[in-house]
Amino acid sequence: MKQKRSWISLLGFCLLTAVGAALALAMIFAGASVALAGHQAEAAQVAQASATPPDVSANPHPSGTRFTGMITCSRCRGRHLRNSHMTSEECARTCVRAGAMYMLVDGDRTYVLLGDNTAVGKFAGQRVNIMGTRQGDAILVNSASSLY
Repeated sequence: MKQKRSWISLLGFCLLTAVGAALALAMIFAGASVALAGHQAEAAQVAQASATPPDVSANPHPSGTRFTGMITCSRCRGRHLRNSHMTSEECARTCVRAGAMYMLVDGDRTYVLLGDNTAVGKFAGQRVNIMGTRQGDAILVNSASSLY
């Protein structure tokens, strides 16, 4: 009689352990998929902004609107603390080479800069005037010039 009880308790323990491990893995995979979906949604918004042609009728000036701010990268967003051994210019260029995008930061407003990265990259880490067309949170860059 005692032997049957030990087999039953061993079987119950194994079953509960397997169910607990399955629930823990399910929670880990669910969290990872939610994080991945958020990252993909952000990337899709940036891609959609770059794929949308500018609305020329909304902007009567052929050169666009002037925006002023500092050119940085989408990874650090002007806070280059991770790469404190680099200047803001070096950090922005390094992050863009690693897959980030150039951004214009003006106070609380940030815009992704779409266009020729080599032309925009000349002014990385500097305050600039950007002439371009705004499309949501992105600016289609026509030209850039330094404020200094």
